[in-house]
Amino acid sequence: MTFSKSFFAGLLFLAFGLGAVAMATAYPYGSPLSIGPGFFPTLAGILLAGMGGVMMVKAWLSDQPPLALGDWHIKPLLIINIAVIGFGVLIESVGLLVASIVLVVVSWFADEQHRLLEGLAMAVAYPAIVIALFVYGLQIPFKVWPF
Repeated sequence: MTFSKSFFAGLLFLAFGLGAVAMATAYPYGSPLSIGPGFFPTLAGILLAGMGGVMMVKAWLSDQPPLALGDWHIKPLLIINIAVIGFGVLIESVGLLVASIVLVVVSWFADEQHRLLEGLAMAVAYPAIVIALFVYGLQIPFKVWPF
């Protein structure tokens, strides 16, 4: 049995799916006529875990090359995680606008090609879309500005 990229992707989906089902048990499931807050996370977790299981079996049965240690791109993984953690830390103190811009700018360094024009476009478009969707569309009371 070889462990390919598809196998590990399936394992990740399976783990997230089972985690969602485990966390959803804290909420009432409800009935078919009156679903509760635990219904959707349970259903989504089961579907995600099932998809991960299918991916793992397909990867196990295929002739994909095994994943070598050199195939892991550690730098982009670390940079993206730092960007997301930074967003979570900053959103309360500096607001959604600045935290979103910082998320995009830090994530830009994960791209090995460093495309400046695309990075600038994302730094403008992403915060605008996020603010329009969550603050104005869904009316979630996020602090938008740092002041």
